Amino acid sequence: MTVSTPAPPDLLSPAHVADPWPGLAVLRDHYPVHFDEGLGVWLISRYDDVRRLASLDIGDLLQELIGQYLGDAQAFFAMDGLDHRRRRALIAPVFARPSVQRFADQVDRHARALLDPIFERERQAVRAGERDRAEIDFVTEFTASFSANVMIQILDLPIPDHSRMTSWFSAWINAEGNISRDPQIIAAAQQAKDEFGEIILPVIRERRSGTGDDLISKLCRAELDGMRMSDGEIQSFVATMFLAGGETTDHQLGWAMYELASDPRIQQELAAEPELMTNLLAESMRYHAIIPFGSRLAPADFEVGGVAIEEGAQLAVMYSAANHDPRRFENPDTFDIHRTDVDPKKAFNGAAQHMGFGSGPHFCIGSHLTKAEMETALRVFLEHARDVRIADDANPAPDPASPFVRSLASLKLSFELV
Repeated sequence: MTVSTPAPPDLLSPAHVADPWPGLAVLRDHYPVHFDEGLGVWLISRYDDVRRLASLDIGDLLQELIGQYLGDAQAFFAMDGLDHRRRRALIAPVFARPSVQRFADQVDRHARALLDPIFERERQAVRAGERDRAEIDFVTEFTASFSANVMIQILDLPIPDHSRMTSWFSAWINAEGNISRDPQIIAAAQQAKDEFGEIILPVIRERRSGTGDDLISKLCRAELDGMRMSDGEIQSFVATMFLAGGETTDHQLGWAMYELASDPRIQQELAAEPELMTNLLAESMRYHAIIPFGSRLAPADFEVGGVAIEEGAQLAVMYSAANHDPRRFENPDTFDIHRTDVDPKKAFNGAAQHMGFGSGPHFCIGSHLTKAEMETALRVFLEHARDVRIADDANPAPDPASPFVRSLASLKLSFELV
């Protein structure tokens, strides 16, 4: 009897976006180094290979795809080598754990400002007999605004129209995946840069000579060996903060709540041992990698898994596939806050075993802020909610319109008010 080899998955298909794990297993098992003709990239899917290649230089690829649409300077995340190390050393103190802790009260305040009116609304509805249990769409009513509002507060920016911000996020994310160079996507990304620049550049210029304690003022004053960031670099970095600290933290938080609401045992354990929150968040970063892959350029001719790669070839180092590789993680398709192959104490720094923040020199510089936002949001929510469940009429699923960012468009919950 002949067993046929399954075909490689179509990464952009709605079926794969909805349930990527079977297709990623096919890649790891049968095509660990695979050239995707449609995307024009090499897909690298096994953990050890992804971990190694994540340390490669990014080259000009990300600057061309998205960096040029964030500001009139090379984006920090699109830099390599000495330029990247110097900019990272310049910025890192602003995002170190002690610095992030200074924003704890602001993060808590924003969580309560959004959630308290919802809790009060639901108390009145339950008292009036309109429903037996409280309800919330955790994504549309909370996460979609929460992380962006935190960014606005710690940057001390005028609050733009939320729909306008959403259009910027969408334009930039689409540009990052615009391998085919669709002119409409390019035009939308350019418009987003122009609109964002109209808001942010006057603020940067005003704060150059100020003594404010907000992050933009700190970035304006930051200096290393006589080097400071230009206005264009700060604009680009602030746009990156909105995109990574607002948009992707929003999605990661949605998935963490999804797992919490799906498993009463996790809620019971958290109630008994609140410190397990870090375990929950660490496992969510592994299981639900919001950014499925990172782009790299082959710096020279070399081999991966016995396959020859030519210099200049585009590589997709597949974080999601690596995070579910059974060669590295036991029962990787099981969500387990007690797993021993992910150390929660390392999960939010450069020693993390998971790939939810990338890996190597480009490990996410805002990881501590992401943790603080998610931890605070869930803690505040659980102060007022117990027996949290996915609502009976809900069908939460990854947004099929967003293949390059794993996100939930909606997460309807029901719960008992405390």
